[in-house]
Amino acid sequence: MPFYTQVKSINNIIADSTPDINHSVSGAIIVRMIAGVTMNFGDLCYINSDGEAQIGDADAEETSRVVVVALESISADTTGKFALIDGGGILRDDSWNWSTKGAKLYLSTTGTTGNTWTDTAPSGPDDAIVNVGIVLSATTIILTRLSVVEHI
Repeated sequence: MPFYTQVKSINNIIADSTPDINHSVSGAIIVRMIAGVTMNFGDLCYINSDGEAQIGDADAEETSRVVVVALESISADTTGKFALIDGGGILRDDSWNWSTKGAKLYLSTTGTTGNTWTDTAPSGPDDAIVNVGIVLSATTIILTRLSVVEHI
């Protein structure tokens, strides 16, 4: 008798590269978590010492460890839906206006709701360069983590 359990099959996750609805996600791994602050769709978040999602910021190593992105508007101290960045997926936000398809997207140094993405890598001393996506179109991105480089 084998020491392992046979896995029959795992269905593929199929992502729609052109989601039809604003503020939507396709093909992502979704988790429910408590938001430590009020946040909106698309906010990149790290997990704080209380186990809550907090808005990320590339200005400091601790706040640059983003692992999820908010999938809805969530009030502070309430549970909401988040997509795992490393789980991939495609996000659509009609307020985005990315100009270069295929461009890398980074965690910004702003650290405020609605301002966590940038297509320009941070360049200040001690800024963390955290790639979190690739532009698919002006309003859609692919979640992915290509690399993390910290300025010293």
